[in-house]
Amino acid sequence: MSAPSRSQSAMGSEDYFDWRKSMERRQQESERQVQALLQKTRRLRKENKVLRIQVSSLGTPRSRQPRSRMKALTPLVSHKKGDAIGGPSYRMRCAQG
Repeated sequence: MSAPSRSQSAMGSEDYFDWRKSMERRQQESERQVQALLQKTRRLRKENKVLRIQVSSLGTPRSRQPRSRMKALTPLVSHKKGDAIGGPSYRMRCAQG
């Protein structure tokens, strides 16, 4: 076995072993915390995946869609005579929807 380092000889062997045990306990506790966080992350990812599937299967109600999408879904072209863009009936539809 190698000779004790300066810190070991300055601390004394008993103090060194107490310090080392303390550091090992801290390391083990840190590893337990990391494992707990990893497990929680996995659980939350699974839960998030399930919730996304549930939401996507429900569909988005029209009232909750952004206005830009609602306008894109609203038909803008009418095939009635006299219903040109800028005409009174076109402006009425734009004001309503």
